[in-house]
Amino acid sequence: TVATKIGESLGITEPGTERTLTDFIKQCGQPTDIKVSEEEFLSLGLDKKAAGDEISVILLKKIGTYQIHKMKVSEFAEQCKKVWNA
Repeated sequence: TVATKIGESLGITEPGTERTLTDFIKQCGQPTDIKVSEEEFLSLGLDKKAAGDEISVILLKKIGTYQIHKMKVSEFAEQCKKVWNA
């Protein structure tokens, strides 16, 4: 997932978590690709999660443990772009 890739990129999520989740989702027969553009994804819910120029993002530390991470909306957009096709 994009959020898990962001967490790994920021060093918050345990390395390999995104691969583990993706493999599990595939084994369950569920899709793992996003059918929206990067711009559409970035616009989803930002108004509800953002307070001023900050956004709260729920990131996994490892499977079963999470952290609420506050970041600038611009940093969130930059991270999304960084991991979108990674």
